[in-house]
Amino acid sequence: MNAATSPIPVGPILDWLATDVSPDDENELSALVRHVEDLERSEPTSPDLHRCLDLLQIRSVSLARRFRQLLAKAALPLDIPLHRGATRLVTALGKLAGIYETLASHTRSTQKYNPHLDPQLIATKGLALLGEQLTLSCLAGGGAPYDFWLKAHALALGGRQLQTQPRLSDLGEGPLSYYKYLLAFATSQPEGLTGPQICWLADYLDQSAGDGTLSTTTPAEGDAHWFWLDPEQDNPPLALSRRPPPPLDGLLFFSPAGLAPRATQLLDSLGQGGLPPDGVDSHLSTLEACTLLRRTREIWIIPPRREYVRRRNQYAIEVCCGLNACWHALQHPADSARHSSEWMVANESPTGYAVLHVAGEANNLSPGMPVLLRRTGETDWTLAVARWIRSDTPEQVEMGLEVLANSAEPVMIGFRGLEPPQPMQQALMLPAVPSLGRQPTLLTPAGSSLSPQFILLAQKANIYITQARVLNQTLQTPLIELFQYELDPYPAKK
Repeated sequence: MNAATSPIPVGPILDWLATDVSPDDENELSALVRHVEDLERSEPTSPDLHRCLDLLQIRSVSLARRFRQLLAKAALPLDIPLHRGATRLVTALGKLAGIYETLASHTRSTQKYNPHLDPQLIATKGLALLGEQLTLSCLAGGGAPYDFWLKAHALALGGRQLQTQPRLSDLGEGPLSYYKYLLAFATSQPEGLTGPQICWLADYLDQSAGDGTLSTTTPAEGDAHWFWLDPEQDNPPLALSRRPPPPLDGLLFFSPAGLAPRATQLLDSLGQGGLPPDGVDSHLSTLEACTLLRRTREIWIIPPRREYVRRRNQYAIEVCCGLNACWHALQHPADSARHSSEWMVANESPTGYAVLHVAGEANNLSPGMPVLLRRTGETDWTLAVARWIRSDTPEQVEMGLEVLANSAEPVMIGFRGLEPPQPMQQALMLPAVPSLGRQPTLLTPAGSSLSPQFILLAQKANIYITQARVLNQTLQTPLIELFQYELDPYPAKK
C-alpha cells in the first residue's frame, strides 16, 4: 500500500456486503476474491478501509465454514474445480489477514487511542482469519501457506521485527486465544486426520485451545510435551523431542499438555452416553470422536518422535490403496496390476516410507487406510497403513506409510451373535511374530469387532474354516482396526 494508490471502489463493496449471501459458492467466492483485491490497494488510514474490512471479514469466515463442509466430504486428491476453489479462498483469507496485520501495525505505531481501532481487536480478527485459512489448507491436503506463521506471529506478538523478547503479559485475551488455537491445531498433526476429523477437532479446539501453555522460558530437560517456535521464522511449532531449539533469544515455547485433562473428562462423559460440547458439529459418531480424542491426547502429552533416521532414496514401487484393492491384489496375484498404481519412494526407514505418486489412478485416499507396496518387478507385498497424506495439487500426492507386516493373507470373516446377522466381510491376516509377543492379527474395516467370536475363512489350495476369538485391539483408524486373536474351535455357548 502506498500514497499513490487510487481510492478503492467502496460503493460496490458495500453494495455486495448488503446483499444476501449467494447459495452459489462459486459466485460468492468470485465476489469475495475481487473485493479483497480491491481492499488491498487501500491505505491503512483510509476510512473506506475501516468501513469495509470487518464486514468483509464476517462474510469470508461464513464462506470458509461452508467450504469446510464441502472439503470434509471430499477424498484426496481433490478434484480440480474443488481444489481451485479452495486455493482461491485460502489465498483470499491470507490477503485479508495481511490487511489486518498492516492495520494493526499502523495502529500500534501511531500510539493514538481510538476505540474503533483497538490493536488487540484488530489482531483478534486477523488471527481468526488465519485459523480458517489453516483449517481449510489442511482439509485440502496441504500445509500452512507461505508466510502464514510470520503473519500469525506478527498479529499475536505485535510485529515482524521483534527486537526484544515478546512480553506475553501484553497479549490480550482475544489474540492469545486465537494464537493458541493455531498452535494447538498445528501440534495435533492434522495431516494424519480425515476431513470429518479435522472439522471436529477445529470446532473442539475453538473452545479448549486456551488450556495450552505459552511461555518464553526454556522448559526443563526431559519435558517432552513442549514445542518451540521462532517468531522471526515462517515455521510451525516443532517438538523439542524431535529437534532441539537453537541457542537464540526471543524463542517461544508452547505445551498442549494442558488440553489433556479436559479431553479425558469429555471421554469419560461420552463413554457414559454424554453429548459432545455445544458448538462441535456432528461430523463424527461418538465412537469416532472418542478415537480422535484419545489419539490427540496422546500427541499433546507425548509428541511422537522418529525412532529411526529416514534415508533418502529413489526407486519405483507398486502401491495398492484401500482394503478392497489390497484384498483383491492378494487374492488374485495375476490380476494385481489392475488394482495398483506407480509410486516412487522418497525416503525410507526400517518402519516406514514416504512415497510420491507417479502414474495410475490414486483416488479416494485417506489417512488411516491400508496400503500394499512392493518394488516394481517383485512378487511379495508389504502391508502398511497411511499415516499422513499431502496433496498440494490434484496431480501431486505424497503419503507417509508405517509398516505393519512383511506379508498378509486375504481372508473372509463373520462375527457371531450379532442381531441382525452381518454378512461375511474382507479382512487381511497378518502372521504371528512370537519374538515380539504378537499373536496372529487381523486387519478389518473399522467397527467390525462388535462381537468377541467370529468365523474365519481362508482359501488357498483348499478352503479352510475355523472359529476364533478376539484377544485385544492393537490399532484403530477411521477406516480400519487391527486386533490379535486366537483359535477357539469350541466356543462356550452363551
